[in-house]
Amino acid sequence: MKKLNEAAAIELGAEMLGESIIFLIAVATLAAEYYRQSKKSAAEAAQLEERWTNVETRIQELEFLTEKQRTEIRELTRLIYATKPRITSTTTSVPQPSPSLTTTTLKTDEFKSATSRPPPPLKEALNDTLSKLNVPK
Repeated sequence: MKKLNEAAAIELGAEMLGESIIFLIAVATLAAEYYRQSKKSAAEAAQLEERWTNVETRIQELEFLTEKQRTEIRELTRLIYATKPRITSTTTSVPQPSPSLTTTTLKTDEFKSATSRPPPPLKEALNDTLSKLNVPK
């Protein structure tokens, strides 16, 4: 093997040192980019998981609400059918109004005040009707 002169050896060493520095910078850049991308995908996966968890929670809440409303509808339907025979039996014999009631008229102010009241909520109206019919709750 032939010996290199000092100038060629220095030039070859400088070239190798420059190439190795460039190689190290490229490796560090690739490692940093890989780390950044893996961190970004992990954050996206966590965000996606959180969204799915929120959707599942909302679905469970809606299922619970739907079941609660079904139960309320069944209860109201049961109450309607439980009171239906009593209502029909009480309405079959409609009393005739007395002559004094047919000639009595309401004053205009009394009529306005009686009709200006807002109707009661459905549940209260149902409870009032049931209590008037003497139906146990």
